[in-house]
Amino acid sequence: MFAVTRHRRDVTGARVARWGGYVIVDRIFPHDDNALLKRVQHERYASSVEQMCRVARDAFVRADAILQSGLLIAEKARLLQTFDHRVMQDAHDILAAAYRYANDDGGQYDLFVAPPCTAEEDLRRRYTTGWSRWLTEQLAALANYPEFVRSVVECVLFADSVMGRAAEHTLCSLLVLFHGLEDWAFRDGYARVYVPARA
Repeated sequence: MFAVTRHRRDVTGARVARWGGYVIVDRIFPHDDNALLKRVQHERYASSVEQMCRVARDAFVRADAILQSGLLIAEKARLLQTFDHRVMQDAHDILAAAYRYANDDGGQYDLFVAPPCTAEEDLRRRYTTGWSRWLTEQLAALANYPEFVRSVVECVLFADSVMGRAAEHTLCSLLVLFHGLEDWAFRDGYARVYVPARA
C-alpha cells in the first residue's frame, strides 16, 4: 500500500493516505450536479488515486519481470512507497466525471429502503459501492494499455519534471479519448486541455 502525500519527499509511512490539499469538484458536463455523488468520490479520492498507481505499478513490474529487462524504472516502481497525489489528480477527475456521466441516477432514492437505514445512507452506500466497483473494472481494462501503465508510472516517479509532466499529459489525453470526453464534456475543460493525438 502506498502513502499518498502532498509533497513527494514527505514519507509518512501511514497505511491510511492523508493529504493536506483540497480537491476541486466542478461541473465537467451539463447537468453534472449530483453533490452527494461528487462528495462520495471526493471522500474516496486518496484510495482511488492509490489504486490507480498500484494497478499501473504492478502491471509495469510484472511486464519487466516477464521480459527479464531489469529496467531501473521498474525497480524504482517496485520500491515506491509514497508519491505526490497532485500528479494523478486530473486523471482521477477525468475518471470520476466519466463515472458520473455514465452512471448518475440524479440522486434518486430507493423507495423500498428497509429501516433503520435512511434513504440518504442507502444512496451514499450505493454510490460508494458503484464508484469503487466501476473504478476497479476500468483500471483492470486500462492495465491492458501499455501507454496507460507507462504514463502512470512515469508521472509518479518523475513528478515535477519535464518527463513527468509529459507523462501526465499523455495519461490524461488517453483517458479523454478512452471515455470520449470530447463528445459530452464542456469544450473548455479537460477535452480542450488534453486534446488526444489523432492517428
